[in-house]
Amino acid sequence: MTIRAPKYPGGHDDREIDGQEALEPAFLTIVDDLENTGCAAEEAAEAVLQASFSMDDDSLLAERLRSLAAWAVHAGWYDAEARSAIRQLATHRAISFKVPEDAEQRVSALLKTLH
Repeated sequence: MTIRAPKYPGGHDDREIDGQEALEPAFLTIVDDLENTGCAAEEAAEAVLQASFSMDDDSLLAERLRSLAAWAVHAGWYDAEARSAIRQLATHRAISFKVPEDAEQRVSALLKTLH
């Protein structure tokens, strides 16, 4: 798995977005693999979203997201940055589908627990 290294060694204004962009191709591979097992795209998005907030669980999906975070750390990202990028990518993916009306509220509530 290849993850692009940070553009700059220290913090900068766009580092969060850069992290998401660096992890996105590998993240989408995980989503595609899930969909290729027969999971509907919307269900896959929800599963990845849930797993992104419980990456320390024993599920295979959580393990794959932890592995993605570990590869990002190996590329030069901080673990917290990698996990945040994965959560953001999962959130954007889930919101991109027609989901229950309260989905944005549920995602917002989950994000608030991280701060």
